[in-house]
Amino acid sequence: MFENAVKNKINLTRDNKKSDFHIAFGISKTFTYPVGVLITSILENNKDMKINFHIFVDDELSIQVRHFF
Repeated sequence: MFENAVKNKINLTRDNKKSDFHIAFGISKTFTYPVGVLITSILENNKDMKINFHIFVDDELSIQVRHFF
């Protein structure tokens, strides 16, 4: 049923170290900027942790992905 649910995977990590914590978001493509702000806040307030974010979006994000860089 969900074999084709993930259409695209973009890895934005700089290393392959094991994460201390995983956080997942399910968003619409219009929420990319606010979730970017949220991710920035989480990273700024948890600098001692390696956090891995998983973002699931309801539509293609080709243009909006630049908000995460």
